[in-house]
Amino acid sequence: NSVREVHPEVSFAEMNGGRPMIHAKRSSSGRREREELIGTLWPGLDLNLDAGLPRGEFARDDFLDAVAALWSIRRYVHGLAACLPKRTVYDGYGLPMQIVA
Repeated sequence: NSVREVHPEVSFAEMNGGRPMIHAKRSSSGRREREELIGTLWPGLDLNLDAGLPRGEFARDDFLDAVAALWSIRRYVHGLAACLPKRTVYDGYGLPMQIVA
């Protein structure tokens, strides 16, 4: 099945050893906290990839959320993701109702 749901804050909590982030994602402290966590898990990842994108169409926290989603899907593909709930439940279309992190 190729459809999976990711919630960035669940991903960040999983990255952070199961602990939620301390600061709000839109605050400068929250952005810094998430950037440092990403840098620890993906050393050398260029977190300035958003620098060339048009301003006003997204916020920095949106970019960090996208990186968190990529981290979770990468873990899912390699069989390492945590899934909520652990037992997969399916909707009326046969799609899994489960968040992967």
